[in-house]
Amino acid sequence: MRWRRRATLALVAVASAVAAAWWMRVPAVPIQAAAPSRVAARVPAHRAPVPSAPRSLPPRGPSRSPSPAPPPAPGDPLPPLSVVSLPPPPPGATLATLQGKIVDDTSQLVADAWIMGEGPSCPWFRVQGGRFDSPVQPFHCQVYAMRMDGAIPVRSPSIDVDLAAGDEADLQLVLPSRRTGGVGIAFAFVDDGVVVRRVVPGTPAARAGLHPGDVIVQVDGTPTTDLSSRDFQEAMTGPEGTDVHFVVRYHDENGREVEAPVVATRAFVPGSALD
Repeated sequence: MRWRRRATLALVAVASAVAAAWWMRVPAVPIQAAAPSRVAARVPAHRAPVPSAPRSLPPRGPSRSPSPAPPPAPGDPLPPLSVVSLPPPPPGATLATLQGKIVDDTSQLVADAWIMGEGPSCPWFRVQGGRFDSPVQPFHCQVYAMRMDGAIPVRSPSIDVDLAAGDEADLQLVLPSRRTGGVGIAFAFVDDGVVVRRVVPGTPAARAGLHPGDVIVQVDGTPTTDLSSRDFQEAMTGPEGTDVHFVVRYHDENGREVEAPVVATRAFVPGSALD
């Protein structure tokens, strides 16, 4: 009887071992292969989500040491409002007449603007009330209207005007009705883009994390090396509340030179901001 009891116990032990082996069997694929890092590594690149352009650049550490910004690029400064006037004609000169109006894109007269021209011989004078009728010396140049929306000059499309002595020209110059905003930087052109010389506190550029020395290399998909100063200014400015997309080259917190896309919403920049 004792040997039968031992045989029964042995069978129970074998059955328990088989059952344990059945429930605790190891799967064919190692568990480590399902770890998140390896799964992520196996996801095809085309399935990875594409991040949208950030509204600000990453924070930077004290190791950041951008190259010094160059001095302002030479150019013709805008005349102060208080000195805008017609140059006096020479004695006995036969003059021409430049007349017309400055309106916005809703056909409303613009209360305060300037008549400007591209070239040293062009007339320039202030127009209040939207209408003008002025004697001028004969000239041939591109004439446009301009107003200041805070620190940002806003200009109309140019009109080619060729006036001889005794001639008259009747113009209608159109400015946008919406106030123009910008990002709040002073800039200068360098070989590889547009360098930020100054960032106005509280502006979209400051909120986006721009610093003096950063280089803007692309605006709305166009390399800044392909833009003139006027083209760049027109690309960065626009109606308040609209977005501008640009790419910035800067030094990260480890001192490495990197490029990052940024989206900034244009806002009004006060006239005194860039003094």
